[in-house]
Amino acid sequence: MVFHEQPSLPWTRGDFKLLEAYEIKQKETCGHCGNPVWLCHSDNANLLWEVKTQVCYADKAVKEWSEKNPKSKDSPYAVPYVLTYDEGRPVQDYENLPSRKDFFEEQAHG
Repeated sequence: MVFHEQPSLPWTRGDFKLLEAYEIKQKETCGHCGNPVWLCHSDNANLLWEVKTQVCYADKAVKEWSEKNPKSKDSPYAVPYVLTYDEGRPVQDYENLPSRKDFFEEQAHG
């Protein structure tokens, strides 16, 4: 089933290969940490792990809002915007967000 809908055309050899690749990826991915099982389940004493952290600013914004509004019955969610200025006044721009390309270029340049 693809996107909650049964395909109407017969599956091709390529369709079956994609499904097989997906099944292999699922079987070879650790259900606990998401790393490849051949690495995270290895007993190799020379294979070590470094812990890194990453900030999800959407999650951080929701947590901060929830702490400031502990009695709220609403279900908060984060919506991205870029802060710009118009004649010195801050403006929340919900339309001109950074692109996927912008993100990866930023990551590449540290």
